[in-house]
Amino acid sequence: MLGFLRKIRRKNIEPTKMKKVILYALGEIFLVVIGILIAVQLNNWNNQRRLESAERITLSRLHEDLRSDMSRFDFLDSAMNHHINLCDSVIGLIEKQSSLNDRLELIRIDPVEVFLLETNTTTYEEMLNTGRLYSLSSPRLRSWITLYYRQAKKWGSYSDGNTDRIRSAMNQEGLNDYWVIQSKLERKKPISTKLYPWLNETSSEELRSIENLMYLTSSVQQLNLGNYDIIKRICETLLEELDAHRKR
Repeated sequence: MLGFLRKIRRKNIEPTKMKKVILYALGEIFLVVIGILIAVQLNNWNNQRRLESAERITLSRLHEDLRSDMSRFDFLDSAMNHHINLCDSVIGLIEKQSSLNDRLELIRIDPVEVFLLETNTTTYEEMLNTGRLYSLSSPRLRSWITLYYRQAKKWGSYSDGNTDRIRSAMNQEGLNDYWVIQSKLERKKPISTKLYPWLNETSSEELRSIENLMYLTSSVQQLNLGNYDIIKRICETLLEELDAHRKR
């Protein structure tokens, strides 16, 4: 019995049998490795597809924000130029006024308005918070996005400081009558020259205060328009870069 078992063992460990066992084992290992590599590749491919899909969605939303910003720039350009022209009209009336009606008309015009940049930063801030800005497939596009929002913040802050000068000037004590009379004119209330005797004068401190406010408002609006134009041109270039990237 023992001899029979020894014969079987010798047959199992013969070189030919061992060679087959080794080749079989190597084949199994090879198949396992190939399976792992394929699984890893599929996982990488799926991850890449998810990243590309997320990038497309993010850039689409960013594109909408930028188009909205461009609409805002167009509005600012139109509205601010309109109010600059109104300021010039008031200054012209002050210089040429010769009657009570002229003085009431220059008060009625109401050219003083405050305009803020107000760019859309929702998508950009989300890109920063999620790290999607730094994972963009285009470093060039990332640089333009960063440049635009940094410049918008810089020039927007500078323009807000300019606008604060208008707000401060509007609160001057010498302009109290100006705002009250303007409000009455809007509501079509009668204006008593007894309450406001300076309305009968062609030259007064009140008129000088109004003129100074018009000059200040006009100059500040022109400064801010220049600042907004800088940001608008960067926004236009960013939109071009974004459109080119999305078409690839």
